[in-house]
Amino acid sequence: MLHFIEKIPMTFVAKLTHILILLLEYVAIITLIFLPPIVRSVIQYEIGSGYAALGPEHPLYMYFLVLLYISGILAFLVLDELRKIFKSCVLEDVFVQKNVSRLLRLAIFTFVISLVFFSKVFVVNSVMTVVIVFVFFMASVFCLVLALLFNEAIHIKEENDLTI
Repeated sequence: MLHFIEKIPMTFVAKLTHILILLLEYVAIITLIFLPPIVRSVIQYEIGSGYAALGPEHPLYMYFLVLLYISGILAFLVLDELRKIFKSCVLEDVFVQKNVSRLLRLAIFTFVISLVFFSKVFVVNSVMTVVIVFVFFMASVFCLVLALLFNEAIHIKEENDLTI
């Protein structure tokens, strides 16, 4: 299986991922712009017609709007950091200190998203909320581990460059 992976050019995969992330960033911006009517219609559909007159003054509407704006902006920032990391892969300059900083920011952003959704457990809990909290918490830990690995790889690379 390793022979198959070695034949896939990293720059092709990085360019493709970079394009997909750009597309997702545009979708995130559009979603954030139209978030108020989206939230209103989803709450009416999910909770029922008792909230037919759900407006900006309703506490549930405001809570979901704030929750989704915070997590949406953080998700956009996550995508932006990922885009920058994959751009460095296209340039074949992966193990640099900037990527370590980006991975640390990713860890912080994903951890904050997990905290924001953890607050939802106490307001309107669902199985999906618990899944989102777990996934983003694990993403945070994963990004932190990757940042530490990248940092170690940079040190090894610097030592290797000095010995030659």
